[in-house]
Amino acid sequence: MARYEEGNLAYKIPVRTAHLPLPQRDFEAEKRRKQAAREALIRKQRARQTYRILSSLRVRKTITACSIVIASAFLLAFPVWRNAVIVDANYANVRIQNEIRQLQREINVREGQMLEITDLMSVRDRAFRTLGMQSRSPEQLVAMSAPVLSTVEMNALESAVAAPAATIEAYINARR
Repeated sequence: MARYEEGNLAYKIPVRTAHLPLPQRDFEAEKRRKQAAREALIRKQRARQTYRILSSLRVRKTITACSIVIASAFLLAFPVWRNAVIVDANYANVRIQNEIRQLQREINVREGQMLEITDLMSVRDRAFRTLGMQSRSPEQLVAMSAPVLSTVEMNALESAVAAPAATIEAYINARR
């Protein structure tokens, strides 16, 4: 049983340790342990530094590889895009040429209609067929006297009539 002083049960009297031997410290073992801890710390620092260097090299190589892929994709995509633009322009040209051909056909049809309308023989035939026109009889002819024009006046009249017709023909030929 332990001894208590002054009736306080919670306060223990310290046991005297004078008879126990003092532990001997092994200074060599402590030096070796500290040296090993330092070497382990140095190895960890070197490993971290090596990891950082390798990580930066991996990042550089990845960026280089991505740059090469992007550049090669651009170099391959540009000719494809250019070819697409050319093909689109060709389709537009073909569409315009088809419209020109169709308009040319319509012009030819209209010219044929105009020639048919302005051709005096076709007008005469149509008048006979649709309007019931009859041929003239000799007694229906009436002779009229016309003033006699000199050749100079006749040439001037013909050139005045022929000039607008030549202008119209030149305009139509220029439009073709």
